[in-house]
Amino acid sequence: MLAAFDKVVITPPLDRTWPDAFIDLKSGVLDDIHARFLLIDAQGQGGALLVSLDVLNVGLPEMQRLESALCHVTGLPSEAVWIMVSHSHSAPIVGAIDDYTGLGPWWSAVCDRIISSVQTLGRRLQPVHFEHGIGTCGFNVNRRLVGPDGCSMLPNEEGVCDKRVPVLACRSEDNSLIGLCYSYCCHPTILLGPQISGDYPGQASLALEEEHGGVALFLPGTFGNVRPHLVDDRGAFRTCIPEDAADCARQLQIGVNEGLVYTEDVEGGTVLARRLLHDLPLDSLPTETEIDEILSTQWDDAAGLSAVAHHQHQGLRQWAQSVEAARAQPPTAMTFRFSSLRIGSVQLVGMSGEFFLEYGMRAEEIFGPQTIALGYTHGCQSYVPTDQALVEGGYETGAWKRFHQLAPFAQGVEAAVGDALLQLKSMS
Repeated sequence: MLAAFDKVVITPPLDRTWPDAFIDLKSGVLDDIHARFLLIDAQGQGGALLVSLDVLNVGLPEMQRLESALCHVTGLPSEAVWIMVSHSHSAPIVGAIDDYTGLGPWWSAVCDRIISSVQTLGRRLQPVHFEHGIGTCGFNVNRRLVGPDGCSMLPNEEGVCDKRVPVLACRSEDNSLIGLCYSYCCHPTILLGPQISGDYPGQASLALEEEHGGVALFLPGTFGNVRPHLVDDRGAFRTCIPEDAADCARQLQIGVNEGLVYTEDVEGGTVLARRLLHDLPLDSLPTETEIDEILSTQWDDAAGLSAVAHHQHQGLRQWAQSVEAARAQPPTAMTFRFSSLRIGSVQLVGMSGEFFLEYGMRAEEIFGPQTIALGYTHGCQSYVPTDQALVEGGYETGAWKRFHQLAPFAQGVEAAVGDALLQLKSMS
């Protein structure tokens, strides 16, 4: 098997252009953000390109255009080109939520850098072998606490959580580490700005690269309902500072290194990629009365709103108009992307949304113990909660409007995701 790694800086501005973001990007840079790449050639037994981006989100249209260009450059089929975002909330956003369009020249400059770098990867392929290990890291926690008044965003130490750090190490013929992929299940929401940062995943990758050399790709877990366990004296999630992100990055670095110590060779030399488009059920469209209630605080003068609030303000108005336009033919489902990538005996499973951790656990049940389940892959379309979460309520179950989803998910979404994963397994 052959492989090559690379990375490029995508810190704005690029070509004197700025992207949209949840933060004031002109307040400075805490740490550079990057696009990282791994190209695998199984020498007649398949191949794949993994792209990991230190950004908050990329919408489906923008993702598909980049994917198409990378397919052209590499000659790989679309299902073998995996584009993932770290979901750092201190990094740019490209479409998919509120009214961020993502169609500006900054994203074009990012794509140009990515394509230019990937074009050279094929000339730097070298013989390698992969190793798989699992470390641990403990700073994450379930963020949905159900009480008498419903579900609140508070630490739930009894809730589902995954402390594991899966590691896929790539070593050359002389056994030196030339690059690695690692995953963790935790929202990168430590900093929330004001400076540009890759948050804990970006900082962990930089530290690992400095320690080991090579390139370290962060693969985002299914952490739709998991966040950093950083709390105030009352036990509520607190506002954090750069030292908090640095500390969590160090903890994750230790977890990755633990995984690198206890590794097993990845058996088999085949790379197999599959992709499935599958519908998840939607409930009825909100009524006009429900829309009026949602918008009741949105019709005020937008002057004085923060940049984030302004985008939310405008995004909800656009959403309401889209719902009204859909009444003649209301949708009953929403199509998501489910992908599998088998690298020897290791199985990656990707889902195009903010999937709850329970779905990552279900993927592991179906595909086996050497499975690394990922969200935020091939686009990030919406939060995908469980059936029980739909009953409990909370932020994640109500955020569908911000993604311009026309209706909430219906009961049965959990079974639909399970069906998609089973079908994907049958294809691989």
